[in-house]
Amino acid sequence: MRRLGVNRSDGFIKEMNLVPEKSIVDRLQVFYLPMHVQSVVSWCGSFVTGVDLADGEEILQELLVSLLDKGTQHKNRFEIGGFLENRGARLGFRSDGRRCSFSGKALREDVGDVMGVMYEILTEPLLDTEEFEKAKGKLTSVLRRASYSTDQRAAIALSQLLYDQHHPNYLPTFEQELDTVASITHDQLVELFHTRFLSRDIQLVVTGDLDVGEHDTILAKLFTSWSGEERHIPQHEADRGKDAETAFIPLADRDNLDVRMGHTVDLKRDDPAYVPLLAGVFALGGNFSARLMTEVRDEQGLTYGIGSSLVGCEPENNGHFQVAVTLSKENLERGIAATKDVVGRFVEEGVDSKELERQKEAIAGAYKVRLSTTSGAARALLHSVERNLGEDYLVRFHEQIRILNVQGVNDAITRYLQPDRLCEAIAGTLPDSDAALA
Repeated sequence: MRRLGVNRSDGFIKEMNLVPEKSIVDRLQVFYLPMHVQSVVSWCGSFVTGVDLADGEEILQELLVSLLDKGTQHKNRFEIGGFLENRGARLGFRSDGRRCSFSGKALREDVGDVMGVMYEILTEPLLDTEEFEKAKGKLTSVLRRASYSTDQRAAIALSQLLYDQHHPNYLPTFEQELDTVASITHDQLVELFHTRFLSRDIQLVVTGDLDVGEHDTILAKLFTSWSGEERHIPQHEADRGKDAETAFIPLADRDNLDVRMGHTVDLKRDDPAYVPLLAGVFALGGNFSARLMTEVRDEQGLTYGIGSSLVGCEPENNGHFQVAVTLSKENLERGIAATKDVVGRFVEEGVDSKELERQKEAIAGAYKVRLSTTSGAARALLHSVERNLGEDYLVRFHEQIRILNVQGVNDAITRYLQPDRLCEAIAGTLPDSDAALA
C-alpha cells in the first residue's frame, strides 16, 4: 500500500482532507479516502460489462441490474430489505452505459456484513422470472411516461443529429426502446449475466471513518472468488456530426417547447483543452451569472431556463457542446435567434478577466460542496479512476481550475465552439410558423 503524493500546502485539499490511498486486493483496485465523520463509511464502485450498446443491450443490462436486489440464491428480497433496515444501511445498483455501478453506506461496525450482502447480490442474484416480468412492465411504463417529455425528446433528437448509431452518445427513440423491452426474454437476461456481465475490471472507492487494514481484510475475504473476463471500454473515433440541421418533434398540448442546440467537439475527457473549454462553456451558460442567463432570461425576458454544457466527453470518445433552452410558442423564434446571437458574440469576444475569476470561484465552490459528504467524495473519486485520470485527480482538477487564465480559456473557446455548425432539436407543440424556422 502507498500513500499518494499531494500538495499539502493547498488550503482546499487540506480543508477537505483529500488524501486518497490505493490498495490492490486480489483483482480489485481499492481507493481509500478518510474523512472527518464518526462511525459512517460510504463506498461506491463499478466494473465494465460486455454489453453492445449499438444492439440495444443497454436496455437488457438495465433490466438485469434492476433485478439484482430482488433476491439472491440464498436470501429473498424481504430478507435483504430487513437486513439493511435493521442496520440503517443502504445499497444501490445502477446500469451506467458499459458499466454496472454499485454503492453503499453503513455504520463502521456493520461494513463487513453489508458488503457481504452486496457481494452476494452481485455474484448470485436470483433473477426470478416473475420479478423479470414486473421489471419489464415497470420499465415500459417509465418509458411511455418519459416519451411525453419535451426535454428528453429534444435531447434524443439532437443526439441523432450529431452521432451515428454506433457512437456511445447516440440515443435511441422511445419507440425503439419500447420495442426492445418487449422483445427481451428471461433467457437473454440470464445469458447476459453468466457470459458478459461480471468482469475483472472492478474499482472501488471507500470513504468516511476508515481503518484501511480492517477494510483490506474484509475485501480480501470477499473478492477472492470474484470471476469474469478482463474488459475495456472500446475507443470510438471522433464523429464530426452534421452541419446546421434542424429536427422538429411535435408533441400535443406542450405549449412550452424545449430546444437543444449543439455540435460535436473533437475533444476527449483527458485532453489538456478539456478543462479550459469546460470553464468557457460554464461562463457562457453554467449558472445565473452566465451570459445566456443574464441576456436571454434577465434582460430580454424570453425564457425561465437556459444553459450550456459539455456532454459525453470521455477518454474513449468525443462529445458535444450543447445549449438547452425552454421557450413558449410565442417566444420560440425570437428565443432561438437571441440564443444564437449570444453564443456567436461569446465566441467572438471570449471571456474577460473579471468574468473568468467569478466563474472559477463558482466552479471551485460547487466542487467543494460536491466533496463535502462521504458519498459525494466517493463518487467524485470513482469518476476519476474510472476514466484513468489518476487517483490524485481530485487535487489536480482544483489546481487546473485555479491556474486557468483568459488566454487559455479563450483559445479553447475559439478552437472548439463553432456557432455556424449548431444543429437544433425542437420538441413541443409547434407554432403555425414552424416552416419559417426551418
